[in-house]
Amino acid sequence: MIKISSQEYISELGKRNNNEDNYGLNKGLSFVVCDGVGGAEKGEIASEIVVRSFVTAFKENETADANEVLKNTEDKLTAYINENPDALGMATTLTFSQVRENGIYIAWVGDSRIYQFRNGNIVFKTTDHSWVNEALKSGIINAAEAVNHPKSNIITRAVQGSHKPTVADTRLLTDVQKGDLFLHCSDGVLESWDDDSLKALFSSTNEPKIIVESINNECSKNSKDNYTAIVYKIEDAVILKSQPPTQPKTTYVDAIPLDKNEFIAKKNNASVNGVLKVKIFGMPLIAWLILFIPAVFYFAIIKNKKEVLDASKPVLTKNNPNTKPESEPIEKTPTTIKLDSLKKAGWSTSRPSKPKELTKLEAELNDLSDELEKLKIKKERNKKDTIAIDNCNEKIKNNKNLIKSWHCDSQKIEKLYYYDTAWKKQ
Repeated sequence: MIKISSQEYISELGKRNNNEDNYGLNKGLSFVVCDGVGGAEKGEIASEIVVRSFVTAFKENETADANEVLKNTEDKLTAYINENPDALGMATTLTFSQVRENGIYIAWVGDSRIYQFRNGNIVFKTTDHSWVNEALKSGIINAAEAVNHPKSNIITRAVQGSHKPTVADTRLLTDVQKGDLFLHCSDGVLESWDDDSLKALFSSTNEPKIIVESINNECSKNSKDNYTAIVYKIEDAVILKSQPPTQPKTTYVDAIPLDKNEFIAKKNNASVNGVLKVKIFGMPLIAWLILFIPAVFYFAIIKNKKEVLDASKPVLTKNNPNTKPESEPIEKTPTTIKLDSLKKAGWSTSRPSKPKELTKLEAELNDLSDELEKLKIKKERNKKDTIAIDNCNEKIKNNKNLIKSWHCDSQKIEKLYYYDTAWKKQ
């Protein structure tokens, strides 16, 4: 059984006019911090919806799976966007942790972080889903170049809605001891605190209240972005040896191995003979290696090359006008709409009539299809007009995507309102 003795939290504007961070907790049980992305697209709405969804879900079901909760949460975000088209583009990061009988269950998306400290040392921390981190792993930049990189605030994963689904990395931390301290924080905290300064802070005191006060003092002077932090302390930690059948499924992918990673620690000292004696399903490892050499070459060379190229294509950016990702940078700007006022913002209970814009798109699609058939017939006769066919196919693809964006399933959100989301725009 794991018990928490105390928890403290703070969320402030920094140098901004609007706080897009949100946090929530079931005291002593679960904790959430989200950093909204989108500014004019209502990033603070996204972060509040996600926080409320996770707090409520794990209060109702303590053994819930974080990615199942995330999927339901994405449905809520898309439902809101469908009823409020001006919110298209809003998104949020996510950090979540929960006290369970067999460890601390965590989940994260984006560049907000969770740290575990013991006697001032970092036992565990999450890895940012960011352009810089992906570029480091792919070898595009080195560690020195990563410091203060101009693309440091571009994130490659965020919670945006079911129209752009994502997955959270999850892990069950079982190396938990009495006196350990956990920190959730948005990236505004990291503008004023790096790992070394955090280690110094957590070495100087083990009281969450003093730690949060120190974080606030530094961030109020140096952080431009909103900053939010939750700190909690482990009072007792008796991890159950037998794992219950409801143990969460781990989707942990790339958290930083800091102290203990048995595989990495041992592999450099392993002998070749020892490796060759290993058997998998009764077959020597060497046989498997010979059998799958073509696959190894594919994944090691061809696919890796593709991943290196893909890593240079950021997905989302936060307040960085100098970057040029595939989509336009998402800027944070003030907005006053809050989750409690969503009903007043025009959430509807009746289906509107079929929009003229959609009817026009469907008619255009028919015309484009007819044009494509004519171009194909013409090409068969004189083997020309390849460019015209490609252009027509591209127009058809874009037209289908626009039509698809109008269609979503109806949903019921938080058992309060029925939202007919069959049409995205009024």
